[in-house]
Amino acid sequence: MCKIFKSVENVNARYIEILKDELKIFDENAENRIKELKKKILEEREKVSCGKCGSCCRLAACPSSPEDLNEKAKRGDTFAKEFINTFSLYEDLSEAKSLFPEYFDAVNKLVDKIYFYHCKLVTEDNLCPKYEDRPQICKDFPDNPLEIYPMNCSYKKWQTAVMDDILRVKAITDILKLEN
Repeated sequence: MCKIFKSVENVNARYIEILKDELKIFDENAENRIKELKKKILEEREKVSCGKCGSCCRLAACPSSPEDLNEKAKRGDTFAKEFINTFSLYEDLSEAKSLFPEYFDAVNKLVDKIYFYHCKLVTEDNLCPKYEDRPQICKDFPDNPLEIYPMNCSYKKWQTAVMDDILRVKAITDILKLEN
C-alpha cells in the first residue's frame, strides 16, 4: 500500500476516534445547554405580562376535536380535562374568524385540521371572573414560544426575544436525534 493511502487511513481512523470522543462531550454538555436555554426562555416569559387582548380566551386553537378531548380526559389527561371544562367549540367559524382574522388565517394556513374554541367565562373586557382560581392551563399560558400568536398579543414580544434560543434548543435536539 502506498504511503499516502496508509497515512490517510490512519488519519481517518484517528478522526473517527476523536469524533466519538467529541460526541460524548457534546452529549454531556447538550443536556445542560438545553436546561440553561429553557431556563432563560422561561425567565424572558416572566418579563412579559398579559396585555388582555383576549386572543387566548376568545380564540383558542387546538388540533383536537371535542370528542378527542373528551376521550383523552377519560384516560386521565389533565390538560384535556381542563380544556373541555374551560372552552367551548365555535360552531360557526365565521364568528371565530371575525374576532382575530389574521390570527385565524395564519393558524389555518399552517395546520391541516384545527378547532377553534372560546372560554365560557371571559368577560367583555377580556378579564377572567375566576382569575385567582383559573385552571392551570390558563396559568401556564403561554407555554410554547413556537405557538402562533396574534400580532396584538403581548407575548409576541416574548416569542421574538427568545426565537434564537428556541432554535438553538431545536438544533441541539435534532443533532442528538441524528446520533441515535
